Amino acid sequence: MKSGPCILVFGANSAICHEVLKLYALAGANFFLVGRNQEKLLAINADLVARGGAVVGTASYDFNEWQQHDGCVIQ
Repeated sequence: MKSGPCILVFGANSAICHEVLKLYALAGANFFLVGRNQEKLLAINADLVARGGAVVGTASYDFNEWQQHDGCVIQ
């Protein structure tokens, strides 16, 4: 884990969100990414690490599916 800020990100697959995260990555931020598409999360993960950030974890959830909410909070 890096010494930068720690950021929990919901909706990490969003293009706008990704652009903002790139700026935080340059500052050495630590991220936990949550989004619907695990494949996209892995690509964003790699990009943020290449820019100087650290991704401490990812989780794939669709918050339109109410039964998934408890699992996300537990994780």
